Amino acid sequence: EAIAILEKCAEGNPEYVPVYQAMAALEVRRRDIPAAIKRYEAGIAVLPERKAQMLFFYKTRLQIEAEEADGARETIKIMRDSKLIPPPFIDYLEARLAMFDGEYFEAVSEFKRLQAAMNSVPEIRSELQFLMAFCYEKLGQDELALDQYNIALQNDALNSMAQYGRTRMMQKTGRRVSDFNNASIYEALTEELGKSDAEQDWVAFSLLVDEYVERLNLSEGMRKVIEGEI
Repeated sequence: EAIAILEKCAEGNPEYVPVYQAMAALEVRRRDIPAAIKRYEAGIAVLPERKAQMLFFYKTRLQIEAEEADGARETIKIMRDSKLIPPPFIDYLEARLAMFDGEYFEAVSEFKRLQAAMNSVPEIRSELQFLMAFCYEKLGQDELALDQYNIALQNDALNSMAQYGRTRMMQKTGRRVSDFNNASIYEALTEELGKSDAEQDWVAFSLLVDEYVERLNLSEGMRKVIEGEI
């Protein structure tokens, strides 16, 4: 029903970019990546080239996730030739393709270089941080991977892939969830919530938050974010 409504919106206002993004997002939620790609392509077909650039970008992301590497390279070439989308976004996609090809060192090097450029784009920043951690894991750099998974979770506590990756690295490096010298505050929160009401100690937990913030040298703003999420 939601997609049917959005389709009518697209018919009435075919140059409204967010409607194609919304339809694609709904297809992704239904786990139909090919259908999501087609939603982006529908927008690209009717939009002026300048307005369609970010649809090209999101389409390419999905092509990589769908393991359509050749199609992704073709889309990247279109973006490069148009010179309408900022180069760091295209470089990011090419780093994703390097990962797909198993070139993890090259990929993580590019991700590190692109961090500053992507800091203002929360969605991409969070994804980039997770992908860096995954590259480190594949390269066998377990400590760096664990640190990077922690950073990814600080920015996106509900990132299940980062949670799983972090758990893998903790197990591999012999950590325990209750070891706060290396644990994420979000893992600790999950552990605390798993206790009975009588066992939960939120006064003690607030002290652990203080320790966590101090140890990672986080800002006061990040402390408030963590406390708000808790």
